[in-house]
Amino acid sequence: MDDITAQLNEHLRAFKGGSICIFGDWFGRPMDNFHKIDCFSFVNGVLTITFNEGETLTVWNPSGLNELPYKVEIIDADRVKWEWYPYGSQKIKENKCYREYVRTINGIKTASNRDSYSPSLSMSDSEPAVIII
Repeated sequence: MDDITAQLNEHLRAFKGGSICIFGDWFGRPMDNFHKIDCFSFVNGVLTITFNEGETLTVWNPSGLNELPYKVEIIDADRVKWEWYPYGSQKIKENKCYREYVRTINGIKTASNRDSYSPSLSMSDSEPAVIII
């Protein structure tokens, strides 16, 4: 995993951020949101990317990193959790929302604390675990 850390160190310094897609499930519409990367850490197989509005993308056991000047793509992961605050809300613990994706033998299982969330029909374990574009 040290190779992922080295790649991310180099790439994320230049890469500014973008829209988030997890296993084919976009957060919002494609290219509708821009999430600016603030910092990241990689500890014990867990990649955590923090964004400037307090959002957090946590990726367990990421593998297969593809990077282009305009995109970061993580091909596979055991689990991915996206956390954010609704636009216009106070950034306090009680307002934090999440979507969680866990790879199982039967595909991707999702969970969320938002009643309005339903996974995209295009979500699939054959899609990259994470795309930021």
